[in-house]
Amino acid sequence: AVSAPRPINGETLKADGHVIPEPAAQVAEATGVRSIAYSVIAYLLGAPSGTMVLLAIAQGLLVGLIFAVFLETFAVQTYRSGTVAALVLATCTPLSFVCVFVVPDIFTGLLIVTLLALGVAVERMSIALRLLFVASAVLAVSTHASHPPLAAAVTLVCIISRIYRGDRRIAHLVWLIAPLALGIAGTLVANRVGFGETSLAAKRYP
Repeated sequence: AVSAPRPINGETLKADGHVIPEPAAQVAEATGVRSIAYSVIAYLLGAPSGTMVLLAIAQGLLVGLIFAVFLETFAVQTYRSGTVAALVLATCTPLSFVCVFVVPDIFTGLLIVTLLALGVAVERMSIALRLLFVASAVLAVSTHASHPPLAAAVTLVCIISRIYRGDRRIAHLVWLIAPLALGIAGTLVANRVGFGETSLAAKRYP
């Protein structure tokens, strides 16, 4: 009786003794690869003992700060109005729950809010506030692969809105475009260094 062909060291042995090399195995692309930026943040703020308490606190403080400035940007400046808005967001929306989870989802909302604030009231912001909002938006762009196209869409809407309102000052447009440009550039560099590919969405592990 002749034995059935069987694989030997990546090759197939036929019944007549001929050896046929098998094609190289295809390596499946990695899915769900977290961004380098958010991974580093989670690692640095993972204390104590990996409980991520510091990360949750940091995310909550950043959201609260952006939220407070955002209210003033849209003229909600009274203590009563701000308190009511804060209570509604904290109890009637998933905002507070998302803040304490170790996921980059919270940065989706922050990205939209920071870009809208820059688009509507950049001229009323101090340089320090502009830098805070740009830095927050850059971080938000880099925390997830779905954020660059979202940032591009919101930025385009804000640019069209400013031009429609008659504000074509280059300096204001630069502040608005900066988060998208810097976020994409930082993500490309980080993925090149960490994953070995120049891509906005990493497809392999470090």
